[in-house]
Amino acid sequence: RLLRCCAFFGPDPIPRDVFRRGSQATETRVSDLLADAIPLSRSIRELGRFALVTISGKEIVVHRLIQALLRAELSEQEQSDYRHDVHLILAAAAPSSPSDDRQWERYQELLPHVTSDATEMAQCRDPKVRTFALDMLRYLYQSSSLTSCDELAQTFIEQWLEDPGPDDADVLEAQRIRGNVLRQLGSYNEAYDITEKTLARSRAALGDRHPVTVATQMSFGADQRARGNFAAALDMDRETFESHEAAYGMADPQSMRALHNLALDRSEERR
Repeated sequence: RLLRCCAFFGPDPIPRDVFRRGSQATETRVSDLLADAIPLSRSIRELGRFALVTISGKEIVVHRLIQALLRAELSEQEQSDYRHDVHLILAAAAPSSPSDDRQWERYQELLPHVTSDATEMAQCRDPKVRTFALDMLRYLYQSSSLTSCDELAQTFIEQWLEDPGPDDADVLEAQRIRGNVLRQLGSYNEAYDITEKTLARSRAALGDRHPVTVATQMSFGADQRARGNFAAALDMDRETFESHEAAYGMADPQSMRALHNLALDRSEERR
């Protein structure tokens, strides 16, 4: 079961620590094994002894041919089940905050398995996995891996627009992140169009006070500034700040960011 599970990771090295951290995913076929470090280590050693995996320091490597053969011997339902186990393990193994640059190395270790065709991460409907997918986009954006973020965001958005559909909060958040990426890449008009449409749909589907709507307002204020529409940006950012302050209080980092944006608007307006 552990070897079959490894077949649905990407072909890149699998950090052994992923299994320890992923033990919080209690609904997988390998949950009992992951919960006990001694049997887990023994199982990995046995796989290495039979040359089914290569153990390299703190990583496990399964040859892509072995992975393909293992997947091929399973029924479609078994493939789906093991693939979902990997989704849950990756989500449970992920760091808690993509804003914390001390955790970026761990996100980077997981990235090849998120983007791998074998994993089919975009097709997973589990809310925990979707949250992890969005955190991966946030990590890529905040670590300035903008091209990679844009490509992965497009993959998620394309699938999620079909299921669960364009009004879902995860879809709208992924589109907001992509708009931010495009602005940073200098595609100001495309960013403006995406964020404007996302904001309108988020207001209609989720309401004015939903966190995704409020965050998209902040993004759209940045788009207005990028186009030199400082008066419009000021109005948007004032509304965003008031929403954040009412919902989270003045000490919240997002409230402080919204206040910072207001200061930028006023500074530009006075020039």
